[in-house]
Amino acid sequence: MVMTTLLVVAVFTALKLALNYALKIESPLLLYYSAVIVAAWLGGFYQGLLAAAVSLLCAIVFYNWPVADGHTNSFRAVLFVVDCLFIISFAWALERSRRRAHLALAEATSAQRASDLSEARFRRIFESNMIGLIFTRDDGTILDANGYFLEMLGYTREDLKTGTLNWQDFTPKEFLPASRRAYELMRREGVAPPFEKAYFRKDGSVVEVLVGAAPLDEDKTVKFVLDITERKKTENALSEAYAQLEERVGVRTIELRQSQSFLDSVIENIPNMLFVKDAADLKFMRFNKAGEALLGYPREELIGKSDFDFFPKAEAEFFVAKDRAVLQGGIAVDIPEEPLSTRFGLRYLHTKKIPILGKDGTPKYLLGISEDVTERKHAEQQRLKLMQEQAARVEAEKSADQLRFLAEVSSALNESLDPKPMLTNVARLVVANLSDWCSIDLLSEDHSVVLEPVIAHRDPEKVKWAQDFRRKYPVDLNAPGGTAHVIRTGQPVLYSKILPEQLEAGLSKAASQEVAKHTAIHSVMMVPLQSYGNVLGTLTISSAESGRTYTNLDLSMAVDLARRVSFAIENARLFAKAQEASRAKSAFLANMSHEIRTPLGAMLGFTELLADDGLNLNQRQYLSTIAKNGQHLLRIVDEILDLSKVESDHIQIENIEFSLPALLTEVFSPLRMQAREKGLSFRAEIAGLPEKVVTDPTRLRQILINVVGNAIKFTPKGEISVGVELSRHSSVRGRSVLQISVSDTGIGITPEQEERLFQPFVQADNSMTRRFGGTGLGLFLSRRLAQLLGGDVVLNQSSGQGSRFVITSLLQVKDNDSSAPSPPAQAPEMFEPKASRGEYNNVLIVDDAPDNRTLIYHYVSRLGYHADVAENGAEAVEKALSQSYDVILMDVQMPEMDGFEAVKILRSKNYTGPIIALTAHSMKGDRERCLANGFTDYLGKPIDRDLLRRSLAKYSVSRV
Repeated sequence: MVMTTLLVVAVFTALKLALNYALKIESPLLLYYSAVIVAAWLGGFYQGLLAAAVSLLCAIVFYNWPVADGHTNSFRAVLFVVDCLFIISFAWALERSRRRAHLALAEATSAQRASDLSEARFRRIFESNMIGLIFTRDDGTILDANGYFLEMLGYTREDLKTGTLNWQDFTPKEFLPASRRAYELMRREGVAPPFEKAYFRKDGSVVEVLVGAAPLDEDKTVKFVLDITERKKTENALSEAYAQLEERVGVRTIELRQSQSFLDSVIENIPNMLFVKDAADLKFMRFNKAGEALLGYPREELIGKSDFDFFPKAEAEFFVAKDRAVLQGGIAVDIPEEPLSTRFGLRYLHTKKIPILGKDGTPKYLLGISEDVTERKHAEQQRLKLMQEQAARVEAEKSADQLRFLAEVSSALNESLDPKPMLTNVARLVVANLSDWCSIDLLSEDHSVVLEPVIAHRDPEKVKWAQDFRRKYPVDLNAPGGTAHVIRTGQPVLYSKILPEQLEAGLSKAASQEVAKHTAIHSVMMVPLQSYGNVLGTLTISSAESGRTYTNLDLSMAVDLARRVSFAIENARLFAKAQEASRAKSAFLANMSHEIRTPLGAMLGFTELLADDGLNLNQRQYLSTIAKNGQHLLRIVDEILDLSKVESDHIQIENIEFSLPALLTEVFSPLRMQAREKGLSFRAEIAGLPEKVVTDPTRLRQILINVVGNAIKFTPKGEISVGVELSRHSSVRGRSVLQISVSDTGIGITPEQEERLFQPFVQADNSMTRRFGGTGLGLFLSRRLAQLLGGDVVLNQSSGQGSRFVITSLLQVKDNDSSAPSPPAQAPEMFEPKASRGEYNNVLIVDDAPDNRTLIYHYVSRLGYHADVAENGAEAVEKALSQSYDVILMDVQMPEMDGFEAVKILRSKNYTGPIIALTAHSMKGDRERCLANGFTDYLGKPIDRDLLRRSLAKYSVSRV
């Protein structure tokens, strides 16, 4: 609207300029009154005021005012504004008056239209003849009535015009009181609820009506009258029909009771077990006498219970799974044979389970009918056994071939734990020895679909056709026959000579025609692959070109073959799951090792750094306590990792030549000090031992520390005695038996505690853990390690005054008189950094943990090196490529870019300097993985200062 106002002023300004030029008009305010009037008319008061202000501005800018002093011109401008205010007010008032008049006219028009519409609607209702309408005075005189009312009572419009019609005259006397009460209620409350009454027609007959009324004004009323004669007739007819129905229901109820009694008698006397279960929770609702006799339970104990209350868990789960399948499928299922544990032993049943549907089409109950076929099964087994024996005698050579074939199959099954190549080899063996076609179908883990089959034939082109066919026509698990039937029933199928209808039972018509065209199938055996009652898939063996006809003996061999294949498949799946679980556990342990060792390394490292500084006695004692507990926690982590390695057979035993007396002295020295701190006497006899032996010194040291450490831990007072003996092994040539006995005067071990002594995470009793601490892994790991060394750890004797453990291990004693000269003893390699730090004593420390970076920085600095740091792999790559470092110490696990990625990038850019991996992981293969991925060496966390010193010195020297 503002733009409109400005446009109006602009137009009049242009017009004024034109007139001024043409007519020489000097008045600066001429025509601007018109612009103000137009703006006020179009936009109101404020737009008019805006037009006045803009017009005055234009007059000042574009025109020369008549010669006068400044006061006169200002007075003229003020007069112009005042005149504009009057003009604006007047124009705005006229516009408002016009709008009000227009609005009033619109409202009047709208009211008239509404009135006309209301009148039209009422007239349509009045003349619709769907209900009677009458208008009456208070005395009952009918002023007007519609056609429905007049026709209902038999009067005409002429009768109405006489003014003599009164509703009280044609109302029976018995209805007058109710009518008057309704009239009084209407006048009092404004409306009367509808009520039933009757009217006399003009011919004297009576019509039943439903009447409602509402007041119009003080003495007039409108009434609504509905003829309910037909409704009354219908209600009377319904009442009579209801009475007849009640009579029929009573008769039918008696008949049903008689029928129910008969049905109960039949059910009770059926020789087969009959039961009913609730579909919601599969609890028993009914049992007959045959069921009680078969199971050996009275029905009172059965009703309201489920399968899990009576049968073994595996059986109960099998029954429930079958029940759920029947209820979900909505069709009856025949189970030819299922085992059942009863009070009288194991029985075999032929059961048919039927879903009982409710009105909504969903299963409400499950009906089961079971026949005891145990004796028949035994007879069939006996008959099958006789047939097999007879067939074995008649076809001894064939049986031998079959046994050879099964042996080959077993060998093929043992060659791999990968199901695909394993089953492919089996299928090829079947084709080579028994059939023209072999197909192995496996169900998915959730039993929802059939996986891609393994198919074998001598002709590779036919195998390709069969694979394309199965992709085009996958197995339908709801098909009535074929593979789907075998999977559902878990029973083998033999078609000695297959018929077209048998071929179509498991396939569509088009698919069966295609099979007949390409294969010429003659005889088929289909055998389920089962494991512990669960169907894993099917094995299908078919003859075609050869024309071979399969017999029950062939089926027996196929069943045996399927059993072996099923066992191999189950083993393969279990192996895959075990591998997955092992990977998950290894990942967890590796991460746990990293997460614990990282902060623990920082704690122990800074403790060690503090110990190097000048501290008083109390401070050194505090640091010693921190270091001792940190080392204890580190040992716990190592024990858990060792446990994982032992359980997964990943622990490595090395054969290293070393000095046995030196090892024992090294182990017993700190243990002797530990015993003295507790006030214990420690004796160890190690005289007469050979100097050089071959075994794993690390594991032997670990066993001794665990067993002797336990003796010290559980001995409050007295002594620890260790005896060492060596003797030749009686059966293993070149081997000797090292026997170490550890005796103590401690708390002893009871026979009950001895039973769980060597179990992981278990001590003698719970109070041991509370009093002495520990993980309970020491003796378990010691025994397993000793067994890996060819020996054992046993409890030799125990009493209330102490215990005696015996450690044995096989080892090889080196002959000191050997003719081969011993190599001269060499001092350990000592590498010291050069004094100069300008060329080759620069070390880059890469670690995302600030505490570890600081710790390693202090280690490196105190060794005399110049240290630089980086927080992640990306920063390390940038620094290594732009500066010169002798050695890079790089953490493996870092965010953004880990150590492996950083080393890969550096090596790809021809960086040849030594890079040492730092990792808190301590799992098998970590070192090999680091070296294989480009690292030069490997250091574990917490970092050993001596190993760090040697590594830095070694690789610094190597680059001089």
